[in-house]
Amino acid sequence: MVVGEHHLLHGIYVSLFFRYTLNFETRII
Repeated sequence: MVVGEHHLLHGIYVSLFFRYTLNFETRII
């Protein structure tokens, strides 16, 4: 269960990272 929770948190952080990155790129453009 610990591994599953860690995987879930990792997925959330990755999704947030991509979201902020896309917003930053759109601001540059």
